[in-house]
Order: sequence, then C-alpha cells, then structure tokens
Amino acid sequence: MPLKRVIAKLDSGPGRMNLDMLAHLRIRGLYIVPDLLNTTSKTHETNQNCGPFKGDYQNNLHLLASERFKKKKSINVNDLPLLVFGGEDPETGLKLTDAFNNSFSKENCLSAWHKCGAVPLNRSPMNDTTTRHKLVVNADQTVNSIINPHGSKLLQLELLNHSACDFLTSLGYDGTRLHISSPRRGAKKYDVTQPQSKKRIKLLRKAKTAGELLAVTHGKHLNSSDFFKAWAMDDRMKLSDAMLKDKRLALSDRN
Repeated sequence: MPLKRVIAKLDSGPGRMNLDMLAHLRIRGLYIVPDLLNTTSKTHETNQNCGPFKGDYQNNLHLLASERFKKKKSINVNDLPLLVFGGEDPETGLKLTDAFNNSFSKENCLSAWHKCGAVPLNRSPMNDTTTRHKLVVNADQTVNSIINPHGSKLLQLELLNHSACDFLTSLGYDGTRLHISSPRRGAKKYDVTQPQSKKRIKLLRKAKTAGELLAVTHGKHLNSSDFFKAWAMDDRMKLSDAMLKDKRLALSDRN
C-alpha cells in the first residue's frame, strides 16, 4: 500500500545478505531487520511454540509406534498428518492429540509474541533475569553503564567472588578453584558509526560476519544505503584492479 512499510524480522543466516533480494524488498517498502545473534530462546517468537509442538509430536510418535508394533504394522510417511494434527488411527483405533493446534493456537502465539516483546512492542527480553550479560568496559577501564546498565551489578558480584576466594585462600584452602571473572567486552565494540560516513562504509567493507555487521550499525545494515555503497565499492575496486591489469599488459605488449 502507498506510504506503508512492512518490517520483517529474520535470523542472521547467510541467505539474508543477497543484494538483489534486499534491493528488491527495499524498493517495495519491505524492511529486513536482522535478529540479535545468539538470542533464539529470548527473541524468536516461533521457537516458543516449537518446544511444546515437538513434545506432543514425539509423544504421538511413541504411542503410535507402540500400538502399531503390537499389531505387527509399521509407520510410514503417510502417517505424518496423523502425528501432527492428531485424530484416530484407522489401523489401531488409537486417538492422538492435535500437536499443531495445541502448540500454535491463537492464544499460544499471542503469548509467545508477548514473551519476546513483539506484541506489544517492548524490551522484555532485555529485562529477562536469565539473559546473559557482559561487563562493558571503557578505554580507561571504567564500567560503561549506558551500554549495559547491568554492568555495575556484574562488577559487584565479581568483587564479592574474589573477596570470598581470597578469604578461603587465607584459611589454607585453594580459593582459586572458585575464582571467576565477569565476561568483558570493550565499549569500542559497540560504537555506532555515523550514517553516510566513510568510517561506516569502510567498516562495512571489512565486516565478514553477521556479528561484525551488527556492531557497525546495530542491526540497520540490511536497510542502510551505506551497506549497498560498501558492496558497490568492492565491485568497483575489483573492476578497477582488472582494468589496471589490462592496461599494464597492453603497455608491456607495446614495449
């Protein structure tokens, strides 16, 4: 529809980097947003439904296999609809549960979207107590509480751990076995480059993984004009090198 946009949240698979696809989608108002890496259990809505679905499906498979075995009958690919959607098995009379609709019902989907912060849109995955955090450190080794507000808490836990281990060591025990430090990451890793800047285009050209691309633009790379410029610059550099090589060959032939 005119003046409307659609956001599609995807994982960071290699197929998401196809330039022709991204340009085609962008022209039509479809914006691709790559999901944060290694956050499947917290931010992928459908994964919340897949767990219960797999459990019901495997239970159906176990029950059906047992009943078929008793009657010396086997299971084949034609039994897939029965295992997924449930119903009565004509071979044994066994009634199986509807694994699909039990797991992907409207209520369960809304619950999964709410849990992942999609409907309504919020930061609930970031506030989940089971989310793993890292201590973000500035260049002067101070804690950056802006990038990660949980950093001060992690540092406090680390100091308490070190103090307890030192106390055990003073009593003659090997306190180093319980000694642990908070996972750290430099604040520079999370610096967001300015749009339309040479620095951003240069870093995008150097990025080889989805994580490096996310660090440069915080997830905006797939819809960024700079992303297309970086790839275009690479193509032009290759073309320029090829033309220069041909020129040198032509000059050498003349000589």
